[in-house]
Amino acid sequence: TTRTRTYEYRLTAEEPGELVIPPVKVVVDGKQLGTRAVRIEVLPSDAIDRLLVEITSESPRAYVGQQIRLTLSIWIEPVLFDGQPINAAGMYSCLQRGDVRPFSPPEVDSGILKYRTAPDGTRRSYYVFSSTIGYVAERPGILNFPDIRLEASYPTRLLRDVFRELRVASARTLRASATGPGIEILPLPNEGRPANFSGAVGQFTLTASARPLQARVGDPIELTIEIRGDGALDTLPAPLLASEPELSRNFRVPRETLTGETVGGVRRFKQMIRAINPEIREIPAISYPYFDPIAGEY
Repeated sequence: TTRTRTYEYRLTAEEPGELVIPPVKVVVDGKQLGTRAVRIEVLPSDAIDRLLVEITSESPRAYVGQQIRLTLSIWIEPVLFDGQPINAAGMYSCLQRGDVRPFSPPEVDSGILKYRTAPDGTRRSYYVFSSTIGYVAERPGILNFPDIRLEASYPTRLLRDVFRELRVASARTLRASATGPGIEILPLPNEGRPANFSGAVGQFTLTASARPLQARVGDPIELTIEIRGDGALDTLPAPLLASEPELSRNFRVPRETLTGETVGGVRRFKQMIRAINPEIREIPAISYPYFDPIAGEY
């Protein structure tokens, strides 16, 4: 009777050259046994030429709190079958595990055929799948996404089954990490910062309305403030109403932070205020300081 116990290990070579796996020694029934050394020729990886993950931006620099548009692009070189590249959907199905947050996984319909020149000067074709988001950096420094990684089961041999459908007979695993965008995120300047600045970065317009327009002293009046602009509306900070001197002098204004809602490209805040004397005829203008990243000033 012969019994065999097999142990399997997966090794990943990190550099090209000759990889030597030294003898493995084990003790069986009191005897020391050993394997022979295994020599493997490790070729330079061509994964970078077949699968690439890039992040690009509209600008090389931005400010903390500024919303910027980032695009994640996954480049995968099409496999040839009978001399013809397989379609974008077929290559998309090769993409496997990967964490692309904060991006959403690209849709298969986003795939388009593009060309790029490799370091050796050859022109290669790729299907490119893209996803674009509005991103707000929360701290200064160089913006990169080192945690974005992707794997692909890249076909090495294709065949057609009895139904003439194209099937993968064998494949290899490719791995790629995101490169770029390397955007410089600048801190907001202290010079010229208004005292009631709440952190809004972008370009905005502000409107205010109230109801009812006739009320007695102490009656609740609903003040609605609507903000429009090109900044990150969903995370836009609320106006600091309690810091408005004239408003606080004539109305009772709660000091809690307002919660807002975003509807149709408008950020809306509501607050109940109450007049404190019968001589009041209007609600004063509401100020909302913001930092304009294009002009570089408040």
